[in-house]
Amino acid sequence: MTKKLKAFCLGMAFSLSTFVWAAPANVEDVINSKYLKELQEKGLVIKIHNGTDEDYSLVPQCELTQECNSNKIEKSRGNFAYTLEYLYLIPKKEIKETSKTDKENFTIEDCSVIMRSASKMVSAKYYSNTRKKVMNLYKKVYMIENEKSRKPIADPVEGSAEGKTYYVLQDDASFGETVYRQTIKSEGNSIYCNFNNLTTMGMGFIKAIKPENLGISIIVIDCGDDFVLYMCMDTNCKKFPGVESIMSDSLKARMVALKEWILTMF
Repeated sequence: MTKKLKAFCLGMAFSLSTFVWAAPANVEDVINSKYLKELQEKGLVIKIHNGTDEDYSLVPQCELTQECNSNKIEKSRGNFAYTLEYLYLIPKKEIKETSKTDKENFTIEDCSVIMRSASKMVSAKYYSNTRKKVMNLYKKVYMIENEKSRKPIADPVEGSAEGKTYYVLQDDASFGETVYRQTIKSEGNSIYCNFNNLTTMGMGFIKAIKPENLGISIIVIDCGDDFVLYMCMDTNCKKFPGVESIMSDSLKARMVALKEWILTMF
């Protein structure tokens, strides 16, 4: 066999294996059978770990499952542990109905670009339980060069995000200005994004969440006609009067706002 022919055959084999590896998943194969029926009927399953340090329950099964589980926030004795999991089944036809593009299909590559479009998160809306109205979730959001910088840089939406680390500054309507470390990994038909706070967070004068004590995990799996979207907010929070109600309401509102924002970006 000539060198050129051998190279061609190896290239074809690689291309074929990549195609098979990236083929859409079956919903039945990635969702725990305990929650499958509810997800298919309602399109949403919610699990709340309130004051307990438990393993995640709704993480879908894919090549990135362990990556998500490994980023679970460590809980401290005497603190308030709170974890919120949302699992969605989103038909692509519904995304197409509201999409601003004329694309016929949506892919994991699209999801990767969305997850790196930090500056566009400024358009996210949420319902404020204290003010009883819909408001802008962020006063400002943008990428920065490193955790010490406060100078905005362009969203890094070109090329691959695989194995890269980004830094995002968010000025949240309730939590104030926070710097996050963002990592993105993709594998075949799935992508995983993790945010971890690098600065102390609080509400008003109460500084309740120390650095690296709030984690946000997002997994998207391409299931052909649908996306499986898993979202988790996990925190180790200082105890103070009313913490349970405040954290519950705040994280729930942000979870819904983040999901709605993601859908508007297709």
